[in-house]
Amino acid sequence: MIEGGRKSIRTLTVNDLKALYEALGNEGNSGYLSESRVEIMVVYAYASWCGFCQKGMPVFNEQALKTNSKIAFFFNASTPDRRAEFKRITGRDINKFPTIFVFYGTPQGRRVSEMIANGNYSAKLQKLNQLMS
Repeated sequence: MIEGGRKSIRTLTVNDLKALYEALGNEGNSGYLSESRVEIMVVYAYASWCGFCQKGMPVFNEQALKTNSKIAFFFNASTPDRRAEFKRITGRDINKFPTIFVFYGTPQGRRVSEMIANGNYSAKLQKLNQLMS
């Protein structure tokens, strides 16, 4: 949650992440979003001890709120267990913090791209703005 009482996008639990990831590209309710089909999901994977993460979270949050995005989420990957759960669900490792994952659901299956966001957020957020709007 962003400090200071400002509105924040949701931090996913492991169960939320699993439900949304399984809903990517599939018909039926994800159990989390009201839409019947989830086609894209943007996840900001962070660690609570990471300075770059703490600097980037308000920027990512502001961008997601500005675009009224329902597809952008935080995921706390501070512990090895949380990173292992993320990999078990998505098949992707979190090797650096923060990492922004963009998951796409298509009829042919799931695709993913990732961006390491350790400092220069403006170009990455411009690209995310296009995805989230």
